[in-house]
Amino acid sequence: MSLESRIAAKLPSAPPVNGLRGKLWVAFVLQIAAISVATLLSVYGSWVVLRDVLVQRALADETTHYWNRDARTPGAELPDTYNMHGYLKATDGTGAVPQRLAGLAPGYHAIEIDGGTDLVYVSDGSAGRLYLVFLRSQAERMAFYFGTVPIIVTLLAIYVVSWVTYRASR
Repeated sequence: MSLESRIAAKLPSAPPVNGLRGKLWVAFVLQIAAISVATLLSVYGSWVVLRDVLVQRALADETTHYWNRDARTPGAELPDTYNMHGYLKATDGTGAVPQRLAGLAPGYHAIEIDGGTDLVYVSDGSAGRLYLVFLRSQAERMAFYFGTVPIIVTLLAIYVVSWVTYRASR
């Protein structure tokens, strides 16, 4: 007996397509395939939304908040958190802005910093030009924990329920 025939003998064969059992098998396989495709698209979509759209929104909101604080208290402290760092080039030209940021125009940018790509939002205000740098690695970590993990858990639950339903129907 050849190796292929021994392996084939040990693998469960799919039931024939005719009859109720075969139709249930085909429905089960199609259902799993459709769920898999939908889940993969959802994981990718949630990753993109969390990584880019929400981070861009957070940067824009943080910029607005900073300019409002600066209007109330000139010289307000720049944002400096675990996820984000702020730099200000004052209208008089003073301020410590890293060289790699200094030439950026207002708007969103993705730049290479220390081997990774970070998101930068540049805006002009009455006190000068504000550069907010958001660490993309943090955004990807947030996207994983708040987007990908819940979707994977949901997918596994759907697979288990589908499998149990299929087994119960046999």
